[in-house]
Amino acid sequence: MTSNSLLQALEDHFVSLNRMVLKSLEDSVNIHREAIKRYLAASKDLSHPQGEDQNGEEAIRRILAFHKANLEVCNSMFTEISADTPLTGMLSILRQEHEKLLEKIPVKMPLEYPQGYFALNRNDPFLSKIMRTTEWTLLAPRQALSSLLNPIRKLMGKKIPEPVLPVHQVHARHLYRQFLLPHYLNRLTELIQETRKEISASLTVLLENELKEHPKFHWKKQYDILLGSFFQEKLEEFGKLINHSGSPLSFTSWRIWYKREILKNAFSQMVYIERSWRITYYAFYEDWRFREHLFTFIQEVRLIMLEVSSIFSGRIRTTLYPELEKQKAFITRILDGLPDPDKASMEELKSYLVKELYRMNKEKKLQLQEGTVFEAAEDIPGILQKLENVILEKLQDFPQKVGVVHSPDYQKGIRQSEIRYFSPSEFLEFNSLAEFLQVQNKLKVDLGKLLEKIVREFREFDQIVDFYLDSAIALTQKPGIQEDEVIMIFREGLKRLEGISDRSKTMLGDLDQKKWSEISANTEAFINSVSKLDDNDNILKIYTQLLRSRALASSAQNRKRLASGMKTTASRLSRYSSQHFGWLRTSYEDIRKLLKLTSSSATITSEISNYLAGIRKRINELPVIYQHLFEQAPVKEMNLFLSRKNDTEKLDQALADWEKGNFAATLVTGEAGSGCSSLLLHYARTLKSQYPILSFQVDKFYFSTDDFYTLIGEIFNQIDITDEGSLAHFVSTLSEKIVIIDGLERLFMRKVNGFECLRKFLSLVVNTNESIFWICSVSKIAYHYLNRTVALSEHFDYILDIDNLKGSDIREIIMKRNRLSGYNIWFLNSTEASEDDSDASQEELEEAFFADLERFAGSNIGLSLIYWLQSVQSVGEEGIKVDKFSVPDFEFLDNLPARKAFVLLLVVIHRKITEKYHALASNCSLEESSGLLSLLKEDSILVQKDGYFFLNGILYRHAVKLLRDRNLIH
Repeated sequence: MTSNSLLQALEDHFVSLNRMVLKSLEDSVNIHREAIKRYLAASKDLSHPQGEDQNGEEAIRRILAFHKANLEVCNSMFTEISADTPLTGMLSILRQEHEKLLEKIPVKMPLEYPQGYFALNRNDPFLSKIMRTTEWTLLAPRQALSSLLNPIRKLMGKKIPEPVLPVHQVHARHLYRQFLLPHYLNRLTELIQETRKEISASLTVLLENELKEHPKFHWKKQYDILLGSFFQEKLEEFGKLINHSGSPLSFTSWRIWYKREILKNAFSQMVYIERSWRITYYAFYEDWRFREHLFTFIQEVRLIMLEVSSIFSGRIRTTLYPELEKQKAFITRILDGLPDPDKASMEELKSYLVKELYRMNKEKKLQLQEGTVFEAAEDIPGILQKLENVILEKLQDFPQKVGVVHSPDYQKGIRQSEIRYFSPSEFLEFNSLAEFLQVQNKLKVDLGKLLEKIVREFREFDQIVDFYLDSAIALTQKPGIQEDEVIMIFREGLKRLEGISDRSKTMLGDLDQKKWSEISANTEAFINSVSKLDDNDNILKIYTQLLRSRALASSAQNRKRLASGMKTTASRLSRYSSQHFGWLRTSYEDIRKLLKLTSSSATITSEISNYLAGIRKRINELPVIYQHLFEQAPVKEMNLFLSRKNDTEKLDQALADWEKGNFAATLVTGEAGSGCSSLLLHYARTLKSQYPILSFQVDKFYFSTDDFYTLIGEIFNQIDITDEGSLAHFVSTLSEKIVIIDGLERLFMRKVNGFECLRKFLSLVVNTNESIFWICSVSKIAYHYLNRTVALSEHFDYILDIDNLKGSDIREIIMKRNRLSGYNIWFLNSTEASEDDSDASQEELEEAFFADLERFAGSNIGLSLIYWLQSVQSVGEEGIKVDKFSVPDFEFLDNLPARKAFVLLLVVIHRKITEKYHALASNCSLEESSGLLSLLKEDSILVQKDGYFFLNGILYRHAVKLLRDRNLIH
């Protein structure tokens, strides 16, 4: 191969390389060009009309569609970039073409020295001397040999030649590898760098959503400048290298050794540049893709927020507001229709009230058949849950891992070490979602409580009206009351009900405006918090906080585990000491009492008596409606009865067992005031059975044999049962029925032969099981006493203990009765009547009151009602003020004389006594009995009503404690 053919081959080679490079670069640029085209096409729909609400649903949907389109563009670009790129293919082709050309170029190629080769640079005296020396060294041997051969040439007639320089070996392959190709690769690397910078500049602007038109790339101009004339620029220099190659002046061997890594470095530099830009694009598209995910998520949250807002407001305005208007119209109609008290008689008034009660019950049944609007209203908290569910669901759309760079400069390039990876969903859960859900849960609880109040008041509207109508009808039958008094009480009740409706309307306003504003503000704060992740620096700061928080959480968990272990150990030690050393304190207190070292007074002072009388007086001064609601009597109104599902199911189970032919007599027992009578009354009223039901309340005392026959006659409404024969005849004719007897504690007397009536009754219960399903009740103290005397429990197959109400049940009973009264409640913070109207403070005071009440009264409904009334400080137009509950101190009972303690024993066992009964039971005269009971009545320990003496309910707990301390009851 000659030098000319070598140059021609190299020129053809570089022309071919340029075409390939041009194609590869153009394909690479087109990837981003097409992406930008798709972006610009998607962004056309983002334009907003002038004055359009940017937070409107249409605008949000358009923005959401824009970001989703961008995300698709980004994902497709990311896929192409992540796969094999045109640049990667170009590098592979360059290596292949390089290897092919090397096979065509010889390692060494002979070439004669050109004329005047050593005459070069002779203007330099020093170089001229070197060149003359070199020339003489190369030509002297040839001239000496030629001089020896010239005579022979003359004899032979040949021309005598001029002495010439020897042929030198051109290192053609080396010159290509170490000179042309590295320079070309460096030029190409420079062009790639310029191209990538241009693309990165456009993409960076695109990332900021500021690119409005297709960018014009100038990389082809750079191609013409850097590669188009590359070979012509290097041809002259390359020619000189060919002429010098292999000559003494070229030092070729040394240069080969010195520049042996130049081509490798050129390739490596190009690969490094290509890879660095791949990393840069990767970081860019990761950034872009995450931002589009982020903005898509934000717009989806805004969209669901609009949807939830529409449903939320719609439910309120289509369900609750119309119901409120119906209630207001109902109250107005009844008030306007009330008869004139000056013209109407009591019978006419009663007739009007009965007619309205019937009409209301009819409308209520129709409403139950058609369905209630409250079901839709109660689902409102579920709407907020839908918002949370959508947010949690959309969080899963984020990539599992995303790379971010601190303050990225995409035109400069990104190194792999600069990329930090994180989980977007984990970041959002830590930085934004946790706080959002915490506030959201609190708002849901507040919303639920407010909605519960509203719906409860709506639901209880009919019950309140029903109660007022029933009470007014009952008042029309009360002797001595006038028509205007009945109408006044009824009108005042409806006015309070009207006030409840106004309060419900205010609460609806708070629900529709204030509460939703708080929910919207929380969601907007969440969106703003999420938007901060648009800044890479914020992400890295949060990442640092996340790591720190994890470490702190782990440390806190370890401390909590340690504290829990220590607390458990301390609790076990405390229980052990209380179990094994509690007798010390008990013995100490007993010794003090025996030695009369206690501070209790042996007599009831006037202050104590006046205090007890004052409580009774204050309770009696409460409004009639309020006293009626909290009356210590079996609940007759269905609205006041607390559903005791578990207890009624046990009664049903016993009934089913009896229907199978088994012995199933049932005894219901509970503390005085636990609701035994109310339960049995409710069960008798609501039980749907094929058998007739007889319900009998034992109000009088029965203890002798004759009393037994009288009792049976009254139970079955028979007047001819006077002995065993008539009883046996009656029993033989009995058909199957259910008999409910309330009050077995009044079927005996605590004396010799005082249990005859009870024994005969229990025998009848056992012998008539085939035809009668017996349900009886007895107070718990009487139950324990009778178990030891007549083995009461052995006569019944089912023993139902109803002392199982929770504090929340007692609270609901009291609060429901108060709601039925129509009065608002303010809980006072102290005896000075300082009050706080804030909902939070009232809730705290309410919680504290009922917690203290539960600790003292337990599951005793009657006792809880008494102490509620005792805590009522005042009643006015603005509502009821309830004082802070405090456990009363009645330690004076500890030193009560034995004869008075015996009276308490009788009252606690039988729940009430008469003077005659006490005289018989205590074996004293009627006069002595009357004096003693009157004395206890004057001390306000006993209360007299309808000829019976009852224990002052306030003293019940202390009286029971006294009797137990003296071993009179167990």
